[in-house]
Amino acid sequence: MQCRKPKFVPVKKELLKELESLRFQCTNSANGCEKVLSYQEIVLGNHDSHCRFAQVKCEAFASCKTKCVRKDIEQH
Repeated sequence: MQCRKPKFVPVKKELLKELESLRFQCTNSANGCEKVLSYQEIVLGNHDSHCRFAQVKCEAFASCKTKCVRKDIEQH
């Protein structure tokens, strides 16, 4: 870019409408999550930080080395 500032172009309304119509499976679907997310939900990223099927580390991970899905971490 030869030290030039990038020029950002606003997203056209048509493209934004098209993106909003798309649906995505949760990235944790292989672990059992059945949530289907909209483009807006992906951008905001709220689901991933609370998904019950996301892989999380044990609080004692330094010594335990266990990872399991969020919904099962209490039982671990």
